Amino acid sequence: MTLKKISDGIYVDDSKIEILEKIDAVIFDCDGVLIDITKSYDLAIIQTTQYVLENLAK
Repeated sequence: MTLKKISDGIYVDDSKIEILEKIDAVIFDCDGVLIDITKSYDLAIIQTTQYVLENLAK
């Protein structure tokens, strides 16, 4: 992976620049109004714990 400096403190993977140039907007749904996120927090905890135990706790 090669990173390209886009601006101060902003680096992008060279292979993703073409894809990113096609994006018009990024939407962050922080309160769950646009997307139902009721199960995502629990799933994130489960997956993170699983990753830590399998990869870092050896």
